[in-house]
Amino acid sequence: ATLAVFGLTALASLRTSLGQKVNRDTYFAARNTQNWVALSLSFFASGMGAWVLFAVAEVGTQAGSIGVAGYAVAVVVPLVLLTFIAPYMRKNLPKGVTFTDYLDQRGGAVATTSPWRSVAAEIILLEPDPVSTGVGSALCDTCPLFPALGTPRPSRGRGPVAPPALASAAFPPCPWSQRFGTVVNVYVSVISMFYMFIYLAAELTSVGGAVQLLTGLTPLAPVLGTSIITLFYSSLGGLPVSLLTDQVQGVMVLLLTVVLVIGAFAYVELPENALIDSGSADATGNGVIAAVVLIIAVTSANMFHSGYWQRVWAAADNKAMLHGSIGASVLQVVIVCLVGVLGMAAVTRYGASLFSPSYVAFLAAFFIINEMPVAWRVVAVIATVCMVASSADTLQNGMAALLSANKHLKVSHAQAITILFNVPAIVLATLQLSVLSLFLLADLLGAATLVPLGLGLWRRTHPMAALAGCIFGLITVVVTFAVGGVLEYGSAEAGLGRLYGNLDLTSGTLLAAFILAPVMSGLVTVVGSLIVPFEFQGFAEEAEEAVDVPTVSNSKA
Repeated sequence: ATLAVFGLTALASLRTSLGQKVNRDTYFAARNTQNWVALSLSFFASGMGAWVLFAVAEVGTQAGSIGVAGYAVAVVVPLVLLTFIAPYMRKNLPKGVTFTDYLDQRGGAVATTSPWRSVAAEIILLEPDPVSTGVGSALCDTCPLFPALGTPRPSRGRGPVAPPALASAAFPPCPWSQRFGTVVNVYVSVISMFYMFIYLAAELTSVGGAVQLLTGLTPLAPVLGTSIITLFYSSLGGLPVSLLTDQVQGVMVLLLTVVLVIGAFAYVELPENALIDSGSADATGNGVIAAVVLIIAVTSANMFHSGYWQRVWAAADNKAMLHGSIGASVLQVVIVCLVGVLGMAAVTRYGASLFSPSYVAFLAAFFIINEMPVAWRVVAVIATVCMVASSADTLQNGMAALLSANKHLKVSHAQAITILFNVPAIVLATLQLSVLSLFLLADLLGAATLVPLGLGLWRRTHPMAALAGCIFGLITVVVTFAVGGVLEYGSAEAGLGRLYGNLDLTSGTLLAAFILAPVMSGLVTVVGSLIVPFEFQGFAEEAEEAVDVPTVSNSKA
């Protein structure tokens, strides 16, 4: 019934669009249309999937108050970074849709005569240095593809062109015409698709597990229903419909979750001062490890979430983006803290039975809910479905947007591939694996890749140095787990096997991997960029994109 409501809401939105022409840009970007209230609810609903009821409660059982606090910080940091980067992206890539537009966008590139300038200063300024380039903030129009090195293209009314003197035998122009080029773009697109696929599988796992535990029904029915209905309305209406349903879902998720947690503490009796006396809320070393891992992991992965990036360009302006991020952050922190405390309460009530003989800590919140009257379990099911639907439609639309970044791929083809991705996600969801473990595997890939791409804001970052950094980051993850396996289990094979099993959030090996991967990948990128003279001079303008989204019409045949 809840899914039917969302479907009807989406259809009502589509009804208002009858007869209007829907182009590719509107379908994927809804450019400059969302005020701060809509963005707050959209970021909140898209980020607060049903994983919260599983993963956050699980962290509460494992890592106590410090772990939950770390998770609360972790969900906010990606929004802070997006808010910081958004003005740069919206200014330099006004036609952008996803993160890959930044990676593959064409622009000018020349060598620099001062390779040892301050890295930090250039990242902060985000503008060409007039001392080293001689062209102030103008975009470089020197095209290395022209026969004569340094032959300037016409400026097309965008100000002065780069002086030909900048390209010489001593400082030749760079052979890449994109910021990072096709190889890095493909590599990052694969990681982004993998992360969103894992996220989708985790959400479908959540709705299946919740419904099975609370009602006894087979998980396949809610998994299929959620996938099909969200695919239906997100494919028909694109991002505008997803944004509209986010507002409905966001309000429902907030109200139902708050009411549900308050009801849980009202109906389930705990001894006075139980959380304090049991030690479940104590600040521990494991809690600190978990907090650090979660902050790095969630930040790294969410920066590859195409659905988040779509909303950067959907914001009405930078002010709306700032206020929307603040609003979403406040709402997310409230929900994470409430559910985390529920997990700590579960440890007080059920003790070691959550961890042995079978590990069921990820079901901690639902064990408490299951003790409540039937009406409350119905509320829990509705809240779970709302959470899953709000994140699933964002992921499905984000996948299609990422695939459509390939201009040779029609929107209908991107939609078809997205539908195909849902099939293995549904199969994986029926296995009922730990949601937290699924996320951590995808998070490791993000942590190994994010810093080299973020260093692209430093115009000295060389595309091949960034690629080398990404690869070295992955190698670092593998080596760290191999060494950890030798130290903990006496076997590198045992350590590597942990990558495919239940990853322990409080493991020292996991902490080392999440710290070393971004540090080493960034170090390789910076050193490689300083060795090879290079400077990216800005992004070139792009022509308007062709329309290939089928229009919605109310005309009769």
